[in-house]
Amino acid sequence: MGSNFVWIPQLADDDQPRYLALVDAIANAIESGALKVGDRLPPQRRLAWKLGLNPSTTQQAYREAAARHLVAGEVGRGTYVLAGSKEATLFRLKHHDGQRPLIDLSTNVPVADPHNHDLHDSLRSLLQRPDSHLLDHYLGPEQLLRGRIRGAQWVANRGLALSADELLLCGGAQQALALLLQSFCQAGEPVMLEALTAPGIKAACRQLRLPVHGVALDNQGLRPDDLDRVARASGARVLVTTPTLHNPTGACMED
Repeated sequence: MGSNFVWIPQLADDDQPRYLALVDAIANAIESGALKVGDRLPPQRRLAWKLGLNPSTTQQAYREAAARHLVAGEVGRGTYVLAGSKEATLFRLKHHDGQRPLIDLSTNVPVADPHNHDLHDSLRSLLQRPDSHLLDHYLGPEQLLRGRIRGAQWVANRGLALSADELLLCGGAQQALALLLQSFCQAGEPVMLEALTAPGIKAACRQLRLPVHGVALDNQGLRPDDLDRVARASGARVLVTTPTLHNPTGACMED
């Protein structure tokens, strides 16, 4: 849309919190095409003034929309629509009304076992450490170096010899994926993905404007013959794949 486009939604008149009503309005606008990939949302304070909301409400809504992979914010550039209508629909499934059974394969997360208290015990032990105050502070160079050293030890136990200087700590897999794509890909460069893949991978490619090409799967993951075909046809030199516990099929490649 043009640079003069300003999206101002009409919020549903219901009992849910106003920030969730705004998130729903963003998702609905993406699904309907009123908001398209790359469109910039109004600044939070301006939208709050237009809708008669507290600025903290629009801030909370933008954060929730980002958590659902609908938008992404960049310092100095604002908040942009990230996901297309398919991703918007997929992530909205997480917030369904609960009236019907739902099997959610959009993200690969462990099954919660109410009888397993290992995670609870580990977190409680972590909070009891004398340096637990560091958990709510930015990490300094010493802590980051310590983390890289531990990371190098961890990957060494799995047969990969790396020094601490060769590791980069990230805030999660999505950030790591985005950094890798930015490092290896030029603007507009094609990227190969599994024909079925995690929505976050597609969202990262779409945000960076990298066209994607699907590679067929079998019960062990990527099919080598189709990988060769797609690589030749697309000219892509970058492949993003999940060889172990693939999302959403659960396939694992053989050694």
